[in-house]
Amino acid sequence: MGKSNGITDDFLKLLLNSIEVNLCVIDESGKILLVNRKWEEFARKNGIADVRMVGPGVNYLKVLENAVRDEYMDLGLARVALEGIREILAGKREEFYLEYPCHADSEDRWYLMVVSRIDSNPVTAAICHINITETKKKQTQIKKLNICDELTDLYNRWMFQKELKKLRRTDELPVAIIVYDLDGLQLINDVLGYETGDKLLRAFAGILKSSFREKDVAARIGGDEFGIIMRGCDEKAVDSVIKRIAAKIEDFNSKHEDLYLSASVGYSIKYSGIQDVYKVFNEAGNNMYRNKLLMRQTAKNAISLIITRKLRERNSAREGRIERLIKLAEAFGKKLDLSQENMEKFLLLCRYHDVGEISLPQDLLVKKGRITWEEREIWRKHCTAGYRIAIAVPSLSGIADLILSHHEHYDGSGYLFKLRGKEIPFLSRVFAIIDAYEAMTGNRPYRKPLSHEEAVEELKRCAGTQFDPELVKLFTEMGPVI
Repeated sequence: MGKSNGITDDFLKLLLNSIEVNLCVIDESGKILLVNRKWEEFARKNGIADVRMVGPGVNYLKVLENAVRDEYMDLGLARVALEGIREILAGKREEFYLEYPCHADSEDRWYLMVVSRIDSNPVTAAICHINITETKKKQTQIKKLNICDELTDLYNRWMFQKELKKLRRTDELPVAIIVYDLDGLQLINDVLGYETGDKLLRAFAGILKSSFREKDVAARIGGDEFGIIMRGCDEKAVDSVIKRIAAKIEDFNSKHEDLYLSASVGYSIKYSGIQDVYKVFNEAGNNMYRNKLLMRQTAKNAISLIITRKLRERNSAREGRIERLIKLAEAFGKKLDLSQENMEKFLLLCRYHDVGEISLPQDLLVKKGRITWEEREIWRKHCTAGYRIAIAVPSLSGIADLILSHHEHYDGSGYLFKLRGKEIPFLSRVFAIIDAYEAMTGNRPYRKPLSHEEAVEELKRCAGTQFDPELVKLFTEMGPVI
């Protein structure tokens, strides 16, 4: 380029080398005049061992012409680049932009070619290749979030609806629409926690992905509902895939004793172009709900068995505390002259009063030290979870209300419903006393136990606030039991 306005080629090259993009300067014929260090590095990364092949003196337009002949760049991008640069050099435009892929064996890469006219006398232009891989990745992620369900990585409802609209014009008949709904997911979320529910959703999504063709559309269209579109499939093909999915669900359950996956299914098929696709979809949903009614009790029973198994495992680790509570309950129940029915409920409450804790996060259950206000609010939910568990397990349904209210205080300062006095179920008021007594006199890793006398004094101090005063009086008359 020589000397212009006191700027030498050496100074210009030094300036170019300070720029962190791949850059070269060409003249009006397309000959490369200058390249920077990043341009040379870019050439090497793309398999050009001798950078002189794309360095000063080489005609860049010829390089692109060869690429056009060799179909080196996908989708005719080399031809687009060639025409764009020619227009810049001819003065027909000031700038030209082109995004293109430049994938390596180890990674996918994207670049943006920017061509700008520098001067017209003589004509020169700058060509930059800017790495936009990270930007493209973010764009891909955003696009994926728009069309995919984040939890399951299936298409979302919006994408499913979009595909449904396309079916009004499809020639790939017949088209099957299948609807699945996970059985008992709300109960699992309430009882075993949303982490368990999410695990089942992801597992079922994985089964769907492995069961359908690449051109089929599988989507999560609701909290526990999935929709599938199968083009070019008749009833025989649909029955086959449904059986395949059922076998995979059975295999999953055989390998996960602590989980239970069950899904009700319904489908409908569009055989002709005049059929309304939305009516076909609604019919598939209605067929699914009919099957769901048949499956409801089976799923509930299976989930109840899992809950019961978890309760046994949990109680085996707390057997010492439960035994102490039962001894106190038997003695106090006798003192109160409880009926056999109430005594049975009382003893069940001793075993399962805090059953709702199985729905709490494990890190909260094992946390040592003071809990935060937010954690306390999470902890308090175990009463509601315990109530739902008791309703779901037939042997515990009779104490569901007692579990729900076992943290209420006599003066209305407890939780969940701020019940006071006789509003609190009788057995919950009775249990509150023996529960507190056991906690005070039992061994705990964080403190020494109180003596019987010290615990009695504490019960008396809290009579009328936390505890029913009449019941405290009767309990303290008994003397030591454990």
